[in-house]
Amino acid sequence: MDRVLRSVAGLLLFGDSESIDRVARDLVASHDPSAWELLVGTIRSDEDMPLRIRCLEVLARAASIAGEDAARQILVALGGTDAADR
Repeated sequence: MDRVLRSVAGLLLFGDSESIDRVARDLVASHDPSAWELLVGTIRSDEDMPLRIRCLEVLARAASIAGEDAARQILVALGGTDAADR
């Protein structure tokens, strides 16, 4: 498990809704696409299912509060395409 993910794994697994919101806000504020890609990688990994689900939840919350460009980057990291790219 990546050092960054390990540092928030406990918060993701055992945190309440407010904690998950805080992680999502911090993720958006960091403007760090590599952090989004780390969470996406975890979703697709063989880590335990609860951690994978929480990573997906954080990304969804981050996309919902991010500006359009950041939300688009999150969706692309998840493997989606932007309608503007079609």
